[in-house]
Amino acid sequence: PKETCVTLITLETSENRRIAELAFSEHRYSHEKHETVLEREYVKAVQSAFAYQRDVVKDTRGATTNPFQSKLHFMVEVLKISKMKNRQRFLDKLCGQLDFDLGKLDTAEATPSHMAFARFITENLAYFEYQTVGELQTTVNAIEKIVTGTGAPVAQAIESEVFNVRVDALQPLAPDSQPVTFPGALTDSISMSAPLDGQPTPAPVAAPTVKPDRLRQLTTASIILLSMWETRTYLRRLYGMGTSRHDTKAKALAKDLNKTPVKVQGVHGDKVWDEIESHMNGLQDQERMFQKCTGLVELLNVDKEFKVADDGEQMDLEPTTPSADEEEDGDTMVDRGRKRKGGHTPGGRKKRARSSSQPRKRGRPRKNPEPEPDMDADLDGEWI
Repeated sequence: PKETCVTLITLETSENRRIAELAFSEHRYSHEKHETVLEREYVKAVQSAFAYQRDVVKDTRGATTNPFQSKLHFMVEVLKISKMKNRQRFLDKLCGQLDFDLGKLDTAEATPSHMAFARFITENLAYFEYQTVGELQTTVNAIEKIVTGTGAPVAQAIESEVFNVRVDALQPLAPDSQPVTFPGALTDSISMSAPLDGQPTPAPVAAPTVKPDRLRQLTTASIILLSMWETRTYLRRLYGMGTSRHDTKAKALAKDLNKTPVKVQGVHGDKVWDEIESHMNGLQDQERMFQKCTGLVELLNVDKEFKVADDGEQMDLEPTTPSADEEEDGDTMVDRGRKRKGGHTPGGRKKRARSSSQPRKRGRPRKNPEPEPDMDADLDGEWI
C-alpha cells in the first residue's frame, strides 16, 4: 500500500474521469485498511500530483473551474474517513510545504518552481471542502504564521535593498513633501505605513540599486506570500471568520471545533482565483516587480498596526498595578477591568489622603465653625 499510495493520489488528479474515479476507489480501500501507513505519504503524494500536472497535463493551477473544485478533492474525500486530528495534521504539513528560505529560493526558470508549487497548494487550500471548524482554523492559522514569520525578513530586505530605507537614516517627511514613485512605475504612488513608534516612514528612493536577479528573487517571495494571504482572506470571508485573528466571530467559531463550517452567502471563488492569477504575473516586467514588493511591505506594516491595536485592547482588559490616580477614583479601577478590594478585605490597600485635603484636627468640633481661609486669596495677597 505504501508504494501504490503516491501513484493513486497522483492519478486522482487526471483529466480522464474514468482513471480518476478508479484511482479514488482503490485509494479509499487502501486507506481504510492501512491509514497509519498511508498518511505518512500524503505530502509526498501532493508533490507527485503537482509534478504530474506540470509535466503531463501542462497546467499547474490547483483547481478546475465551472464550478471551482480542488484538483485534490478525491484525496480530501478519502481523508473524511480519518479523525479530525489526522486531517489537521495533514493540513498543517501541507501548509508547511509553502514555506521557503529566501536565500535558497531558485528563480532561474521563467516561472520559478516553488512559485508554481505554491500556487498549486494555495488554490487547493482555497477550494477544499472542510469538514470541521478545527481543520479550517488549522489552515488559516498555519498560513498566517508563515506569512508573518517568513514575510518579516523578506519585507525588511525589500525596504533596505529595493527602497533603500535604512533604520539609521530615518528622517521624518516634511508636511508639504510628496511621496516618491519609481521611474516607469504605475500611477499609484508607493506609500508605506507609519512604523510602530508613530514616526512617518520616508518614501522609497527613486533610483533603486538592487541587482535584477535579487529583485526577481524578492519579487518571487512576495508573490508566494501575497498568494497565500489571498487564500487566507478568502477562507475567512467564505466561512464568516472575520478579517482578523482576534475577531469576535473567529473566537465564537473556536468554541466548537467539531462543528461543520457554514459558508457565507454571496462570497464566490472567482475573486481569489483572479487575484492569485494577477500575482503570478508579477514577474513580467520591472513595474510589476516593484508593485508586488511594495504590496508585501504594506501588507506586513498594516498587519503590525492591527496587531498592536489588538494587543492594546487586550492590555486594557488585563489586571494591572494601580497608580495613585486610579487609587483615588474607584470608578476608574472598575472601568479598567480591575476589581476593587473591600475595606474589610485582609491585606487590602488603605486609601491615601488626597494632596489637597486638610489634616483632621483633634478635639471636639466647634458648633459654629469658622470659614476656612481662602488659600488662593492669601497667595494673591503675598504677590501684591
